[in-house]
Amino acid sequence: MATLLEPPREIVEESTPWSDKYSAIEGEILTLLMRPAVYPQSFKELRNELIPVFSESRIWQGIRNLLDDSLIRVVYTCGFEIGFEWA
Repeated sequence: MATLLEPPREIVEESTPWSDKYSAIEGEILTLLMRPAVYPQSFKELRNELIPVFSESRIWQGIRNLLDDSLIRVVYTCGFEIGFEWA
């Protein structure tokens, strides 16, 4: 009886500023780069988090698109590896 009186639960999708313009891989990259970090994330770290879902070629394509649009830039990480951060 109590379940009949409860209002229906709605699933609300969270919208991000880039969800309309960019693909899923690009949105995931931007989301990962938004996380607070002491040092910029290296490509290896990003790849390790994204590889279960996306192929490495799609990851590279997403990174190239974001670099072309000047949303991210290439930086050195603390271990002198290539990393990315918001531009």
